[in-house]
Amino acid sequence: MDPYSDLLIDAINKNDLSCIYYCLKKGANVNKICSGGITPLVAAVQSGNILILKILAESTKQPADNADVNNAHSSNRSLYLTLDVTKETKYKNIGYFVVCKDLDEPEFGDGPTPDGMEALEWDMEINDDCTEEISSQPESNLYKWYAKILTETSIMLKSPEYDMGGLDRHGQNILHYAVRQGNLEMVEYLLNTFTQINVNVRDSEWCSPLHIAVLTENLSIVKCLVEKGALVNSYNTNRQTPLHFAAKLGNVKLTHYLLDNGANINVFDMDDRSPLSLAVLHEYEDVARILIRKGARLNNEETYGYTILYHAVLNNLYNTVKELLEGGAKIVQSHYLLHIAIRHGNFETVKLLLKGGAIINIRDEHGNTPLMTCCLNNNLQITKYLLRNGAPANAINHINGMSALHLCVQAIHDPSQFEQFLEILLYYGANINAISYQGNVLFYAIILGNMPAACALVKYGADVNLRDEHAFFDNLCLAKKHGNFDLVKLVVCAGFT
Repeated sequence: MDPYSDLLIDAINKNDLSCIYYCLKKGANVNKICSGGITPLVAAVQSGNILILKILAESTKQPADNADVNNAHSSNRSLYLTLDVTKETKYKNIGYFVVCKDLDEPEFGDGPTPDGMEALEWDMEINDDCTEEISSQPESNLYKWYAKILTETSIMLKSPEYDMGGLDRHGQNILHYAVRQGNLEMVEYLLNTFTQINVNVRDSEWCSPLHIAVLTENLSIVKCLVEKGALVNSYNTNRQTPLHFAAKLGNVKLTHYLLDNGANINVFDMDDRSPLSLAVLHEYEDVARILIRKGARLNNEETYGYTILYHAVLNNLYNTVKELLEGGAKIVQSHYLLHIAIRHGNFETVKLLLKGGAIINIRDEHGNTPLMTCCLNNNLQITKYLLRNGAPANAINHINGMSALHLCVQAIHDPSQFEQFLEILLYYGANINAISYQGNVLFYAIILGNMPAACALVKYGADVNLRDEHAFFDNLCLAKKHGNFDLVKLVVCAGFT
């Protein structure tokens, strides 16, 4: 048990240097995960006090008189393994052996294992002899590299108190906390002083320090990490890179910097979304423009089948829609982009989409054409534009049989606005007596109680004697039932018989 580590954290939080020195003298382990789930080193980072961090970090350096394996970590010692042939060991099965260099002896080829070699075995000894001879061989570099890894691993297994790069109970290490705190001085100190702290180490969610720096939008720390070798294309559990983070945060400077330092612009996360997809999804047009002009793919579909252009139209981003279409983005007709733009009332986007190839008479999942959607959303300007560009005024919704006039009756209750729609639709040939499953246009207006629309229809020539064969009432009876005397007079004067 280490009773001093928790006391050390309390002293750090209080900036009590005397107590800190006391705990360290008593052997407090600065890398021990304490009751709060963090280590004293992490507490020092969270305090923001670089002096305390240095005091604790320096205490982790191993003393020079550490025995056995710890001595192997000294930089002035050559690290490699030797073969011990002094022991006589009988092996039932040799398995295989590896020859690292071609041998001059011709008899050593495809034949059996030479006599005596079955007694060879690995011995974990550190040997200073024959250093010059081994270093002169090219294979020794790789050999000693493996030996160094094994040695350092054994040190950490034997002495975990020296592992500053370990993750705490929250799945982060000291560098992650320093980056999250936004403390550039601490980040530089840790990376410059301790080689065991890996600039690319990932936390429990596989976020690297660079991910965290981008997430906190700290350009100075991002630059520091990249200069220290941070991988700009590392990804987290959702397969998102730092560029994904910069894009969905809308940070132009970070986006530029990451792209200039080799970030992959066309990398996709678990939802098949690129940085451009996230920029558009979060409505950051400046970042989207940068990515489009840097060569981002424009026509990839995410997991749910939607394109970047779909999200741009859905989020009412006119400038991005324009950039995408000019860059070669294709219109997927089944996404009903015209209907979406009309619901937003974005006349300029409607014009862009029609110019880009959107079908003017396509029906959405409800069976409505773009013109019908205009009527439902009371947009006279787009209605006129669609009619001028060939939208059929008498198109029928094949689900309910309604025409654009039926939908005007349903959605528009202002007398002046209804007459404007009625006039433009009749001008382009709309049938004022169109039939639907709910009856003709006049009958439908009376049923809905839209008396201004019913009166306007009678004035503009609707047939007052037209009766639905399935209806129990004619137009006059229905008008009387609603108690509208003006409408009753209009129906009679219009020639009801």
